[in-house]
Amino acid sequence: MVDIAVTEKITLTPEEAAAMTHIGEDNIRSLCRTNSSFPAFMNGRNILIPRKGLEEWVNDQGALKLGFPEWVRSKGRKRA
Repeated sequence: MVDIAVTEKITLTPEEAAAMTHIGEDNIRSLCRTNSSFPAFMNGRNILIPRKGLEEWVNDQGALKLGFPEWVRSKGRKRA
């Protein structure tokens, strides 16, 4: 097997995706199973995540401000 730098790989394992995104590996695996918008596919028993798809998905999450309270998502200002 040839060693290739993660930044050169087309697909990533959940462990590599977790390291790149600072999202826990268990959360990455859960996203693969439950979130239809998360880019992942199975190759036999292995989960593979397209690197470019992962980058786009992360950027989309930031644009939507997911995980922030509603007032931050809608206005970007503190509550009155």
